[in-house]
Amino acid sequence: DWLWSNFVDAFQKARMGDYLLNTVEVTAMALVMLLVIALPASYVLARFNFIGKKFLNALFMAGLFVNVNYIVLPIFLMFFKADTLLGFDLFLNNKFFLALVYAATSLPFTIYLLTGYFKTLPKAYEEAARIDKYIATAKPVKDGRVELIHYIKEQSISFEYHRYGSILEVPPVE
Repeated sequence: DWLWSNFVDAFQKARMGDYLLNTVEVTAMALVMLLVIALPASYVLARFNFIGKKFLNALFMAGLFVNVNYIVLPIFLMFFKADTLLGFDLFLNNKFFLALVYAATSLPFTIYLLTGYFKTLPKAYEEAARIDKYIATAKPVKDGRVELIHYIKEQSISFEYHRYGSILEVPPVE
């Protein structure tokens, strides 16, 4: 029978709210891990030429052909064996490692997709940013070390706001 109370029962008696929250937490962790790894990797593969670039591209392309359904059981058995050797649950029943598996299995497609996207962006954007000194640049120092300096603007970041009547004015940068 279709009743609104069935939804209430599902969230209260069957703990669907807890499961929904777990899903959101694991998905958010996996997304953060995936983006932290995939964005820089994709950018480098799209914009820079280096030794082994073709091999890495081929490796990520090959990863697209690995069906996740075939590796789920071996990953579970590997985690189960590791937990058995440790004597306590570290890998199983752990949201972080579940998110790590989700991120790892999504990595080849994400890198493939983002590399294609970064290749379509005009290089003029990067050149304009370099001119405006928005991009981090390496600057050698006297003793041979390299410091990473991030220029935001040559003007000061902090502004003093003065209120004259109802008009808010920003003083000119000297």
